Amino acid sequence: GSEIKLIYNNKNIFDFPKPTNLIKYLINIHPKKDITILDFFAGSGTTGQAVMELNQEDEGERSFSLVTNNENNIGEKITYERLYRVINGVGTKNEEIAWKYSKDYPSLTNNSLQVYTINKYYLSINDIEKAQKLISEAKESFTNFNPNYKVRDLDIYNQLASLTPYKEDK
Repeated sequence: GSEIKLIYNNKNIFDFPKPTNLIKYLINIHPKKDITILDFFAGSGTTGQAVMELNQEDEGERSFSLVTNNENNIGEKITYERLYRVINGVGTKNEEIAWKYSKDYPSLTNNSLQVYTINKYYLSINDIEKAQKLISEAKESFTNFNPNYKVRDLDIYNQLASLTPYKEDK
């Protein structure tokens, strides 16, 4: 918890963050330095910071994907903010921070963040008009994510139409 307090200037922003060194140790067990790390329950952003630090230390080319449901704005206010601060050495509102990566590298400057928001839609097999609208949104999202992705409308429609309906408790 002391590292995150430095990043957030002594504020107790997250109760039980994982230690960055532990995550670095676990990632480093894998011999390849060009893997993608997936943290499907991102909280404070420790995994992202650990990946960036490891890449700095051993010239790796690891990437990471952090996923959160943004409950209580955790993704925006904590995960994103932490990674922004360790990359830029200041907060998103230009706040100074006490954390420094090392004496030679005050922050992890050779990194960037891309943030994607995923919307939830209720779609049944017969919602053709709604599916047509979603196809154009999906095409745009896919090509923004990967400009080389070859999008075919029929494939997207079939994938959307085959989704099992999600029922939410009321």
